[in-house]
Amino acid sequence: MLAKPQSQVLGAHGNVVRSAILGTVHGQPPKSSGFSRPRRDGPAVNPQDAGYERPPVTEAIIDVRIAEPQKERTIDLVSAAVSLDYPGVIRLEDVNITVAPGASPSAQVVKAPNGWRRASIDQTEILIVLSNGVVASQLPDYPGWKAFFSRFQRDWDRWKAVAGYQKIVRVGVRYSTG
Repeated sequence: MLAKPQSQVLGAHGNVVRSAILGTVHGQPPKSSGFSRPRRDGPAVNPQDAGYERPPVTEAIIDVRIAEPQKERTIDLVSAAVSLDYPGVIRLEDVNITVAPGASPSAQVVKAPNGWRRASIDQTEILIVLSNGVVASQLPDYPGWKAFFSRFQRDWDRWKAVAGYQKIVRVGVRYSTG
């Protein structure tokens, strides 16, 4: 598995999110993602092996981006395909504002649909369907990598069933521990 160095960014709740950009995903968390913590007396340990029933992850994200943006109709169909697992829905839009100063100043606001934010009933499982990819997010209680990755695989299979083959240009895995 190939991984680039980690970076730190602020997550949606202002907390630090560790990030690793992966060359491939094989159903295992990346070694360099910080998923494992070094013990004082030995090698890194998976939090589930260290006695945690639920690992102390406050948000886990898998983000897949594709080369060519999809048409609005395709994104709508992908959103409909996952609607039973994610009944909560919010339409996402890009907003462009153009301001022209001068003798007769003007401003123009243009909104364009960009995707859907889907959520489970309890709002802990989130899927964002965008014109250029899909983002799966898991909020607490984090069920562990196997369960989270299985859910992502299910959702990615639905994406592929609707959109067909798409060249992937980026796969990111991020998590936050609070």
